[in-house]
Amino acid sequence: MIFLLSRLNTGGTQYYILSLVKALKKQSINSKVLVMRKKDLDHKMLREYSIHCEINFLSDFGNFFIPRIISSSFPFFGINRSKIKDFLSNQKIHVTCPFTYFVLKNLLPKKNLNKISYGVYHANFLSWGRDGNLTLPETFFRKKLFNDEVLIFFGPEKTRKDAVTFNKIKNTEKFICVPTGIELLEPLRKKNINNKIVIVGRLEKYKKFILGTIEILKDLCNKNLKIDVIGDGAYRKTLEQKCKNLSLEERVSFLGNVEKKDLLLLIQDSDIIVSSGTSLTYLSSSGIPSIIALEEHKFLSPGFLHDLEDYNFSESSFPENFKLVGIKNLINEFYNDPEKVNNLSFKNNYRMVEKLDINLVSKEFLESHDLKKIKFSKSSYSNLYIWLFLSFLSDSINFILGRNTTSVRRVYEK
Repeated sequence: MIFLLSRLNTGGTQYYILSLVKALKKQSINSKVLVMRKKDLDHKMLREYSIHCEINFLSDFGNFFIPRIISSSFPFFGINRSKIKDFLSNQKIHVTCPFTYFVLKNLLPKKNLNKISYGVYHANFLSWGRDGNLTLPETFFRKKLFNDEVLIFFGPEKTRKDAVTFNKIKNTEKFICVPTGIELLEPLRKKNINNKIVIVGRLEKYKKFILGTIEILKDLCNKNLKIDVIGDGAYRKTLEQKCKNLSLEERVSFLGNVEKKDLLLLIQDSDIIVSSGTSLTYLSSSGIPSIIALEEHKFLSPGFLHDLEDYNFSESSFPENFKLVGIKNLINEFYNDPEKVNNLSFKNNYRMVEKLDINLVSKEFLESHDLKKIKFSKSSYSNLYIWLFLSFLSDSINFILGRNTTSVRRVYEK
């Protein structure tokens, strides 16, 4: 099995693929990972991947040096095509974003095209444009991708139905649903109150809940409360400055990216976790009260994880009529009766996420990856160049304007 990643940074997809690789290794299935670009390379993540699988960069297959400003947007320039085709041929291949998909289509022999699957991981991508969150290149190619390849949705069945309905897809047998898997933690029953909240997430502007949780700190009933922010990103300096403006620098600590063992110690020392997506799912299995954050909402949440009847990390798993409540109200609810909230979290959190054990999900992933029965439509490679031109253009505009962009996906902010 070969996994293709656009970059090897500290994003949720990178962590998820790593956990999937580790689970497959337990089943004696060796994986390879091919990374398109070295932009934003996280060396800790690189070391972790190297332990569990063979990892390659597309530049490893190059014939000569290409300046990074070109190779970042046109990564196959200068590539020895016979070497890369030998590497990719007769393999099951799983791609993780539109950029890797269209680069792959240019590199791969046509006889191998019936062995590609495309994974949809992010909550924002599950409806693929419903909220206008995609870049122009992704919007342009979305329906073409849907009609070309097998898509594996990591999420609930409702995710699949929403995407099929919203995008008016006819070839629905190519849309396969697999639960989002995580490595589970041992549940921990909290006894002490440490007056500390942990926020976990990449520090990007679009993750509005991070700033929102910091801003409500002064208004909470617990005046001794402090916040540890775990994660890093382009928005960190802005968040630190906002804390100074609010005179909160003594109560909010920015810890950056931390090792897994240190993360678990920090979580065990906290009263409440505020996070979203796979980070929330993973950390909530500890049994510590976990507030479900939504990236696009600054102050609102669906509630504590233990309040839901069922949960998968995406918003599409919530009931259609679910109501949002204030993060401030949820934090005050905890400190008004911490024993009650702790007991509910210890009892229900693990039960909510145990079905998402990555060891179970990896087996389902392999079963879903038997793609031989599905027929594919032919695709023109000329679309690749349109995609790359638009991506290069958007990156160049952001560079000229001096914007900090950490992902080709985010050309504009909502």
